[in-house]
Amino acid sequence: MEKYDSVPSGPQKKLELWFGVSEGSIQIQECIYCGAKDELTDEHPIPLGFWGLFKLVRASCKSCATVTSDIERQILRDNLRRPREFLGAPTRHSRKNGNWSGRFIVRNDAGHEMDVPIDAISQFALLPIYNFIPRKLFKDIKGKRHRTIDVKLCPFENAQDPNLSGYWGPSVRMNGALWARFLAKVAYGEYIRTIDSKFRSPAVSKFILKGYGDLSNFVGGRSEAPSTNYMYNVGFCAYARANGDYAIACYIRLLSFLESPLYLIHLGEIPADEPLPVNLPINQNWERGNVWPIYSDYSGKKT
Repeated sequence: MEKYDSVPSGPQKKLELWFGVSEGSIQIQECIYCGAKDELTDEHPIPLGFWGLFKLVRASCKSCATVTSDIERQILRDNLRRPREFLGAPTRHSRKNGNWSGRFIVRNDAGHEMDVPIDAISQFALLPIYNFIPRKLFKDIKGKRHRTIDVKLCPFENAQDPNLSGYWGPSVRMNGALWARFLAKVAYGEYIRTIDSKFRSPAVSKFILKGYGDLSNFVGGRSEAPSTNYMYNVGFCAYARANGDYAIACYIRLLSFLESPLYLIHLGEIPADEPLPVNLPINQNWERGNVWPIYSDYSGKKT
């Protein structure tokens, strides 16, 4: 393996991005997934390793925390490691273990390897695309199957050092079902943190913890979304139904400064005879074509 000594071409860009969530951590005092009240740990709805600044204090029992932590670890390690390292995301372990080096080993078809700085090669994020609406939002026929989940490549830049032509980096594994559980976990925790601390959903919890239920019941999205000045966006809406009930939905964008996919997660229903949370936006007239959000302008911290 050779060390790469060429000077990377082009100036390096400094990103200044907003975090698209409301601020603040809150106390819960029970597991939001199973209701246990013993051996509680803190829960970051957005993982700490993806700039998750705020948490639910004492909100996950050790058993449930083990499952959700494993889901987060796989997503952050297998799919988001390259963009996280490139952007300098916070981490508990990688720098200590010597893995957060800011360098990559690339190789060619002949098996020749080269150690290069991470900013010497074009960086990108691979994100899943769910080109359908969550089935529960429109109460679609249960037997109807949605199309195959796609993958979108979101590049940070288009240039690559010509000295690296013919070399390629590590492969990336994409698990669409695991991603759906991860997105549901973020949506569920953020709704409890920012909208309704008493909200609980056994169906969403079982999907997150064990993958119970068709992922398209809970998660959908679209591939086309404009870039913003945010690292991520999370927001919520109550969709009015004809019978007076409301469907609760969450939208999520990750790496929103890229043209990354938009995700829509159905969290549950609020009956007509129950009050709506005071800070939950309402959409009274909606259909398949206008369920998509207008981004909130948070005055939160920059990256």
